[in-house]
Amino acid sequence: MDKSSFAKKEMNISLIKDSPLKISLDYHETQKNAFAENSNDTEYLGIGLEKKINDNFIIAYSSNIDLKNNFSSYYDKLGLKIFDECSDLTIEYSNRKYNDNYNTSPEELLSITIRMDYLCFFGYQQTTDLFFQEPGTVDYGL
Repeated sequence: MDKSSFAKKEMNISLIKDSPLKISLDYHETQKNAFAENSNDTEYLGIGLEKKINDNFIIAYSSNIDLKNNFSSYYDKLGLKIFDECSDLTIEYSNRKYNDNYNTSPEELLSITIRMDYLCFFGYQQTTDLFFQEPGTVDYGL
């Protein structure tokens, strides 16, 4: 809000629902006089959808839609996540566009992320006494 006139300069509203599908809606509005540098009025709606297919698979989509500019999207992302208790594989496609006066180039990305917490263990244990009656043991596991 403007400190002298109490006029609205920026506003954010969020709504999140978790069941049966995770849905999030974010509305954002900025007035052109909100910042010292001149800008245009902006108004966009962020949408996020996420569905857990089973205990090891999630599919997700998110987007920011420009409500002032023919409902064109600034950003779209589609992702798949396959996981278990030790690792996960995430594959995401994102498409980013800009609506500015700086001629910023659009960007498309395909990203693959693999995270592994635990693959296996290897250990050697030597049971020692004065005469080394038993040899050491090698343990490994997956």
